[in-house]
Amino acid sequence: MEFPIPESLKVEHAKLHAELADATKAGGRVGEAAKEVAMRLHPPHFVREEEFTLPPLCLLAPLATGNVVPGMADVLTLTDRLEAELPEMLSEHKQIVVALGDLVAAAKAKNVPDIQSSRRN
Repeated sequence: MEFPIPESLKVEHAKLHAELADATKAGGRVGEAAKEVAMRLHPPHFVREEEFTLPPLCLLAPLATGNVVPGMADVLTLTDRLEAELPEMLSEHKQIVVALGDLVAAAKAKNVPDIQSSRRN
C-alpha cells in the first residue's frame, strides 16, 4: 500500500523551501543565517521526513473513522524506521531551531520584516 504525504504538508514544505531560498538571497548576515538553516534542513532531514516520517500521517483520517484495511499494516516499516531514527531527528530539530533563532536575530538586526515575523521561529 502507498502512503502519500498529506497535501497540506507538501504545500507547507514547498512554501518553506521558497521562503528559505528567498532569505538566502538577502546577503550579509541574514543570507548566511538562512544558508545555515538550509544546510540543517537539506538534504538529509527533509528527505527523511518525506521518506518515512510524513507518509504515515495520511492514515490518521481513515483510522479515526474506523476505516481500517489490511494494507495499512505496511506502514509499520515506516514507523519502525521513524522509531529507530527518532533520536537523531530530534537532535536535528534542536539544531534547526537554533539556526532559525539566529536567522530571526539577523533579520531583526537588519529590519527584514518577512523573516522576523516568520511563524517558524
